[in-house]
Amino acid sequence: MLSTREKIAALRQLVMEKGFTALLLPNMDPHQSEYLPDHWKSRHWYSGFTGSAGVLVVTATEAAIWTDARYFLQAEIELAESGIVLHKPKGAIINGFALWLCAHLPQGSKVGCNFNLLSVVHHRFLSEQLSDKGIVLQHDTSAEDLYRDRPPLPDDPVFELTGAEQDFPRREKLFRIRQEMAQKGQYHYLITALDDVAWVLNLRGGDIPFNPVFYAFLYIGVNRVILFLSPGRIDPTLAELLERDNISIRPYDTLADWLVHFPEGETLLADSRSLNQQLYSACGADRVQLEHSIVEQLKCQKTAWEVRSLGATLAADGAALAKAFFWLETHPDRSQVTEYDFAERLMAHRRQLPGYLSESFFPIVGFRENGAIVHYRPDPAGAKKLSGEGLLLVDSGGQYLGGTTDITRTIAIGTPTEQQREHFTRVLKGHIALASVVFPKGTTGLQLDILARMHLWEVGLDFQHGTGHGVGFCLNVHEGPQGISPHLHRSKTIFEAGMLTSNEPGLYIAGEYGIRTENLILCQQVENMEGFLYFETLSLFPIDRNLIVENRLDAKEKNWLNQYHEKVGSMLGPLLDKHERQWLEEKCRFIH
Repeated sequence: MLSTREKIAALRQLVMEKGFTALLLPNMDPHQSEYLPDHWKSRHWYSGFTGSAGVLVVTATEAAIWTDARYFLQAEIELAESGIVLHKPKGAIINGFALWLCAHLPQGSKVGCNFNLLSVVHHRFLSEQLSDKGIVLQHDTSAEDLYRDRPPLPDDPVFELTGAEQDFPRREKLFRIRQEMAQKGQYHYLITALDDVAWVLNLRGGDIPFNPVFYAFLYIGVNRVILFLSPGRIDPTLAELLERDNISIRPYDTLADWLVHFPEGETLLADSRSLNQQLYSACGADRVQLEHSIVEQLKCQKTAWEVRSLGATLAADGAALAKAFFWLETHPDRSQVTEYDFAERLMAHRRQLPGYLSESFFPIVGFRENGAIVHYRPDPAGAKKLSGEGLLLVDSGGQYLGGTTDITRTIAIGTPTEQQREHFTRVLKGHIALASVVFPKGTTGLQLDILARMHLWEVGLDFQHGTGHGVGFCLNVHEGPQGISPHLHRSKTIFEAGMLTSNEPGLYIAGEYGIRTENLILCQQVENMEGFLYFETLSLFPIDRNLIVENRLDAKEKNWLNQYHEKVGSMLGPLLDKHERQWLEEKCRFIH
């Protein structure tokens, strides 16, 4: 097995053989997916860094990775012996390495990159940034070819999400999309984001771990629809249903050639964030109209059926969480239980639930200092035992036929310190402020974000990640277009009724502990207040009262917490056995 240093040396050799000055390895696939199957994890294979965001840059003498604040601590650990330099940009990752390339590469350099893994918008930005020094981006797939023992693309069966098809049939979705196309004066639309394809067709798959999507492209014309999908992935019965809806199937790898022969004089609508540069070039820049995804805006507003289904799913998911925490707190030898053991226990309880497909991500179970690593993932060999005292942060979720869940709780094992309780309470106050706000239509996530941070800012504290992200329905746990964040590019979307979003402020003290409290919230219209919206909290699990400084909460905050715990008790109690229910009643006791 090659070491990381040997792999980087192979890339350096490639840089010199190709006449490049640098080579870029983004953590992407041809659809610009956030999470990837092993087939597309070349950056991970070369560097050892497992974070979902980040770019590896290799020159003849240097190797470096740029990632965002969620992964700073994780990257420091994973890159410690690699010889790869970690860069911590204050803004977007692409800004960071673009500036570095301009500062370190000589005039007229060539930079290699697989354009299948580079979106049109990122290619355009990089080309503009590098043009002043005459640096040219060049398409090259050699780094993928060196990826040893590379797993093939997944080819599991694709299935129909029957409840979604009954609720909002694909025929109706196609009709709505064509209406939007007509308003834009377009007759051809190429959908490249995997979750968009899955949503339109009411199909699901298992190609990416924790994401029930499948590798495909979807073309929508005025009178026909073409699904570009590898052969043999849809059974004859489902294929016949698609054919009835005038949807034909062509091999996945034939799209580029199809675009080359796209009719003269016609233009194609596509999303610049998920269309890769290689396909864009195949079609021709003058024949593509780039806009934001039509589908993204349609799918982010959940239907009444989706909301009802999600309510039942979140109750069952909360009960699974309660069973896991009850097991932990009553374990006769808890000091021997590891972070990984608890992650496995939690997944075991979820697997017993009706409609369970998978986790929505591998559980983040971080004890003490590991909780400060925002996306920490315990492994069997290095997982910390839950012995002694400290804070335990558990962020987890499930994929179900009835929806997607994502919830984080921080609990005290043993007696918490006054500082831990103070910090936890300030995070909770921010969570409650966002959960209970009433706001006018036209409000964006950028405007709402301050509510989650203001109590931390009072004492010079903050957290370096967004406060909230959109969540799909039996789809990606991270879904656009809405977000709650201090960064404009992630939070400029106006909130609408039906949007499902996370509410997850936190605080991370490196080397000591992490705190995060996360629920899913649904944007709703305020009754009798036309033009105003609010968030309904849907997630169900108690918040650790042992970590709350009760006199720090005002009457409104206490009332919110008591009402929330009353709902948790009434919804989860019937799903638990006698001893678990008694445990839950204690956790949901009112505060005064």
